[in-house]
Amino acid sequence: MRNEELKNLTDAGSTDMSNVNVANSYGEERSIEHFRKWNAIQRRSRKLLYNMICKKSHYILLFVCLFVGLDKFDLSAQQQLVFFRNTESLKPFLAEIRSPIIKSEVGFINKLDGNYFVQKFTHRPFVESNIGFLLPLLNYKDKSSGLKIVSSAVIGNNVLVDLFGPPTAAVINTDYFYGFRTGAVKYTNHDIARNYGLIFIPIMHESAHLGDEFSLHGYQLVDGFKRINLSYETWEIVAVINDPDTIKSNLLSFKIGIQGLWKPSEGYYFADSLEVQGAYVPNSNDMFEFFAHLNIQRTEGVLCSKKWMQVFSMEIRNRTKLSYDVNIPEVRTWNYNIYLGWIYQSNRNGKNAGIFLRYYNGIIPHGQLRNTGGFQFLGISMVFY
Repeated sequence: MRNEELKNLTDAGSTDMSNVNVANSYGEERSIEHFRKWNAIQRRSRKLLYNMICKKSHYILLFVCLFVGLDKFDLSAQQQLVFFRNTESLKPFLAEIRSPIIKSEVGFINKLDGNYFVQKFTHRPFVESNIGFLLPLLNYKDKSSGLKIVSSAVIGNNVLVDLFGPPTAAVINTDYFYGFRTGAVKYTNHDIARNYGLIFIPIMHESAHLGDEFSLHGYQLVDGFKRINLSYETWEIVAVINDPDTIKSNLLSFKIGIQGLWKPSEGYYFADSLEVQGAYVPNSNDMFEFFAHLNIQRTEGVLCSKKWMQVFSMEIRNRTKLSYDVNIPEVRTWNYNIYLGWIYQSNRNGKNAGIFLRYYNGIIPHGQLRNTGGFQFLGISMVFY
């Protein structure tokens, strides 16, 4: 009787011969019920897959469009929407102190915070490496109105290294930063103010720590040594006049902006009781930074050409010199970061290489060392921009 039922199931297309062979390996008491359940599961699976394909087809189409190269959509003859494609609009200026620009710099410094263990470090060059990227997300362009809207993720890393110092080329400090930025730029018909724009960075995280050798030496040989963990989130608003964008002629550009902490009560850092050896470390009080940027590019005139664009970029930033001692108050300081050099304008898409002279004067801009003022750096910078 059971063999006849199995044969009928097979003839009806419910099972195949492999299922029959498997069924025969089971006991006769359970085989038919087992295969009926298995067939029901198969039917439900096929129905679920069909519904996913039919009812979610618009999600599948979007996925295919985004990842097989269909990343540009013409909304109309004048409007365009672009995904994951690099843009020149609202890029950081070279002199911005924390920017996602690839830089490799070699230069001399005049001081550290007094706890560094390798002597005569002012007599040899240090290496500062900045590696960062703007990861484009969504860009919008309206040709009729001259409006562009851009958005991107930001990720970067900055390292200061005593590369030529004995005995082990110690890392002084490492910074990490990442976040999200968006902005809009509007073109005009004026010869002086070619465009104007606004950049909004709703969230940017930065964290930093001293190098391990620096810290180990401090704990062993420096009385009252503290290792402070900088970690904070900020927002930023920036107004722009004459964003360079795709303009390759002579241009004078300005930015002015404000940066603030999302959690003012927590400040810029926190102290672990073990890492500060039980000492009391007060919170930072100021929550704002103010800054202005000047950028001059030249492709016509003396010492420049269409291929070799001369760039002068400067940042002036008012920020807090931190203090980890309750007896030493925090103070606000002016800090200057200046680049002067040339960028080679290749015809290829992507970044262009440049060589610059860099000068910095202000508080040490590296992590925990931001409690030390009067710092200067003078060196050569190789840039991919």
